[in-house]
Amino acid sequence: MILLADLKPNEKNPRKITKANMEKLKSDIESFPEMLAVRGLAVDKDNVIQGGNQRYRALLELGYKDVPDEWVQKVEDFTPEQWRKFVILDNKEAGTWDEEVLAEEYTFEELDNWDLAPEEGPGADVKGQIEFAEELLLEHNYVVLYFDNPMDWQVAVEKLGLKNVKSAIKTVKSQKIGIGRVIKGAPVINRL
Repeated sequence: MILLADLKPNEKNPRKITKANMEKLKSDIESFPEMLAVRGLAVDKDNVIQGGNQRYRALLELGYKDVPDEWVQKVEDFTPEQWRKFVILDNKEAGTWDEEVLAEEYTFEELDNWDLAPEEGPGADVKGQIEFAEELLLEHNYVVLYFDNPMDWQVAVEKLGLKNVKSAIKTVKSQKIGIGRVIKGAPVINRL
């Protein structure tokens, strides 16, 4: 048996779960706990849970103090890069993404390479059709979209395939200055 107190939840887990879905997960575990022998908890060499954080929470809420050995798989030879990829791929199919953790811990390119960026649905056809300036010059006119929360920003990143660009606007009295407009980004993205 493995004590759940010996395992550590992943503080940077990019998945979260609604209360209703947690109740469903707990019900599933209660009715069919043997499933955890097949899809249990994956932990690293430091006993940090890299896969199964919500199952771990459900077990604690159900009053489990320990679990059979076969419910926990300890993987000691993954590199940090492999664990980063594992966390995303293990969580692709269920739950809700914690957009703030995704934005802080992963790049768009990583997520896109792991097929997490949307390829279908609203806005998917926009990717690749809009040319983005790599650098703003004095003669450019531009629109700046601003976002109030990380979720709206992540949607914009995914729909538009955004990348960081250099801003090289300098004020020079003898040259034409570009005109900029600042507008709220979420309504623009929702119209795509």
